Amino acid sequence: MTAFYRRLLQPTETAAWDNTIVFSLAVGICSSVIAIAWGFGLEYFVPENRWGDSAASGLASMSVAVVFVYGVIFAPLFETLVGQALPIELAKKFTDSKAIMIAVSGAVFGIGHYINGGVVHGLTALLHGSFFASSFVVARKGGFQYGFASAALTHAVHNAILLSIELTFT
Repeated sequence: MTAFYRRLLQPTETAAWDNTIVFSLAVGICSSVIAIAWGFGLEYFVPENRWGDSAASGLASMSVAVVFVYGVIFAPLFETLVGQALPIELAKKFTDSKAIMIAVSGAVFGIGHYINGGVVHGLTALLHGSFFASSFVVARKGGFQYGFASAALTHAVHNAILLSIELTFT
């Protein structure tokens, strides 16, 4: 077997990280596009008096740099731990079903955002939290560090896109 095929069949750790990064970027882009459409749809169907404040409304008084550090670095790392890693690792103790692990994680993520941001934000977070959980579960096959990095990077890309849109058009 040639070295080329051996590398394809037995990827190095560098290749595994490369795959995790590319996968996470793709999922982050897709989740942000879908979250925008989902959010607009929810705002159409959910009465305005039930929306609640955006979870990010507390960031309005902060500088753009602080918002990006918080939203693209700190929040994805912390929320990946609380919203993906812990729920999924706990769910793994009770089930082998990836769908249940993703559903539990998405629910935890959605509830946390509902508490801080209202109905529309909570339902939107349920959806994109499920994307982050899927990213964690898929990449977790290579080890916990890949799952955590994938979910955090997916979340960071998602937030960077949404924050960029928010800052550009408001």
